Parts: sequence; structure tokens; C-alpha cells
Amino acid sequence: MAYALVVDARDANAEAFRARHGFLPLSSASGSRLSFPLASVARDLSQATSGGPHLMSHDDDTHHHHYATTVTWTGNTGEGTASLRAYEKIYDIAADGKPVIAGSADPAFRGDPTRWNPEDLLVASLSACHMLWYLSLAARARLVVVRYVDRAEGEMTEERSGSGHFTQVTLRPEIVLAAGSTPEQVDRARALHHEAHAMCFVANSVNFPVAAEGTITVAED
Repeated sequence: MAYALVVDARDANAEAFRARHGFLPLSSASGSRLSFPLASVARDLSQATSGGPHLMSHDDDTHHHHYATTVTWTGNTGEGTASLRAYEKIYDIAADGKPVIAGSADPAFRGDPTRWNPEDLLVASLSACHMLWYLSLAARARLVVVRYVDRAEGEMTEERSGSGHFTQVTLRPEIVLAAGSTPEQVDRARALHHEAHAMCFVANSVNFPVAAEGTITVAED
């Protein structure tokens, strides 16, 4: 079963609206309005704040987390930045206790196509954040997901000046529910995308729309 929805992070991040109304309005691709009570998507704070390395501090209403990375340019070929083509646009991304990520610019900007570029990482970050919230919400709703693959894509506009900005990211999750899942559970699984988006930390931090176009199927017995 295929579905499509479009949600705008600028709406989902409206804390004042949350406080006043207690629910989030999200636009579907057809233009209809769908609402979900925040109580149904309450955060699992016991997991999110279990004392891991990113937890900084908290008060009664918020928990503050910290993330640290080191990005090291590795493209000095001997002349530094003596000219635009005297150096390579490559770098390493490191964080304590994690594998190093080999990075570069987009190949369109003289980057290495075999390395991750910042635009790849932004799209992947939105996709992974949405997926992790989706799986958590599915488990709480007693929906058994046995497979989740998202072939996400991002669109960026480059201005004449050389600057640019993302205009949209489209998530394309292919989700398989356990054999025996009912039509009602399939409908609930589809609705969880709205809730996952509303909870995703990364989606709540960007200023462009995030769309979801995907499928939900039930595994064969």
C-alpha cells in the first residue's frame, strides 16, 4: 500500500502552538489536515536521558544534549590554498569512539564522488532520525516492523552567487509489517509517519519541507 504526505518542519517546530492547543496539525499531500494529540507521541525520556555521553542537563520540562565532532581537512597537497585548484576538497569527520567518516565536497563542486559530502549527510540524518522515531513509536503501538529501507532524496537550489539552500527532502520508506498484521494496523503504521516527523529532532531543526512517499506491506506467512 502506497502513501504520500508532506509536512513542514517550520510548523512542527512551533512550540507555542503545542502549548496552546496540545496537538500538531500536519498537511497531507491531498491538502487535508490531520491532527494527533501530543499525548500519543510522548517521548520515552527514560531512554533518551539514560545518562549517555550526550546528556548535558535538564530541568522539569527540557533535557539538553551536547554533540561534538572534529572535522580535519586532509587535502593539502603541498601548496595549501595557493589557488582554487591547488588543494583537494577532502576531510575526515571524527568523534570519540566512532569510525572516521571520509568526507568531501559534492562532485559538482570538485569533490571526490567516493566520499560522503555534507549534503549526503544532511539527507541521511533526516532519514535516520525519522526511522528511529518511527521504530520506537511502532514498538509502543505494538506494531511489528520487520524491515525498513528508506531511499531518501534531497533537492538543493544553487544561486547565481554560488550560495544555495535545500528546498525539500523526500523520504521514501519501504516498510514491511509482520505476517498477520491487520488492515487497521496498516492504517496505524501509515499514520505513524506524521508522529515520527513531529518528534524527529533533526526535522524540527530544518527550515524546509520534508515529504514522505513510501509503501507499507505485510510479510507473507
